[in-house]
Amino acid sequence: AKEGAFNMHATRALFAKPPGLHNLMRDVRHKGKFAPERSIPLPWKIVRGDLVQVMVGKDKGKQATVVKTLRERDSFLVEGVKMVKKHMKPMPPNIKGGIFSAPSPIHYSNLALVDPSTGLPVATRHVRFRHLEDGTKVRISLKSGAVIPQPAPAPPKYTGPDVNHKNTPPEAAQKITFDLDEELRRAGHATE
Repeated sequence: AKEGAFNMHATRALFAKPPGLHNLMRDVRHKGKFAPERSIPLPWKIVRGDLVQVMVGKDKGKQATVVKTLRERDSFLVEGVKMVKKHMKPMPPNIKGGIFSAPSPIHYSNLALVDPSTGLPVATRHVRFRHLEDGTKVRISLKSGAVIPQPAPAPPKYTGPDVNHKNTPPEAAQKITFDLDEELRRAGHATE
């Protein structure tokens, strides 16, 4: 090559992206399903069991109960709101197939807590956490000054029998609960 001549390969190397940069940018970009990560998790003012009102969409004005919270999506499943049709294939032995209605997630910005004293919606920006004299943390509506009660905790899910082999207390394990002579007498067998 001549001195000072245009070198296509050298120019390409100057403007090339470092390897793997497109993968890095793909991870940084906001995905459609998930909210961008926060450095500090924010305390949520709406929790499962709260009565909320939908502020936008086809269900606008409807009041319903929060069934489930989806923190990774900043969303909630609300009973009877934003219902979609789900197609289910039959799965033997006990699941019938068909078309079912199920709630789909609704973003927290589209919901408002319902003030228990007035029955009107209160935007989450008008709800504050306060500590009472006895030290309990409560939510207070800034519009009416009323305390928004925490819903009762959900009952624990049944996970089946406890199969941990160390769940029997020692005094119960040492207790004699079977008498061979008594069982033989009950069965009608003679004992010597």
